[in-house]
Amino acid sequence: KLYNKLDMVNNLVRRSQLSRQSAIQIQNYYSHAQSPFMPLELQDLLAEVPRRLKEGALLDVYKHVISAGHFLQQIDKRIMAKLLCQFEMRTFAPGEVLVRG
Repeated sequence: KLYNKLDMVNNLVRRSQLSRQSAIQIQNYYSHAQSPFMPLELQDLLAEVPRRLKEGALLDVYKHVISAGHFLQQIDKRIMAKLLCQFEMRTFAPGEVLVRG
């Protein structure tokens, strides 16, 4: 799915009147958008499965993150699974700064 989107973006950029800088930024964003933690296809798939299956899958996907944090290891797996289901995946452009108040 991502590679089809990247091909589409690359073809559009080649045919468009975008400046070289804008074209590179757009291409970099779509290359960057592929999550190192969970592929886009898996996110789409997990959106459709029952909550219990989703919880188990998310524990598997994020086990390296959980095991890296001593505090996170202390949280009951059922609670951690429920927390993971509440996460909202967002992708920001490379170099983009997020400020929340």
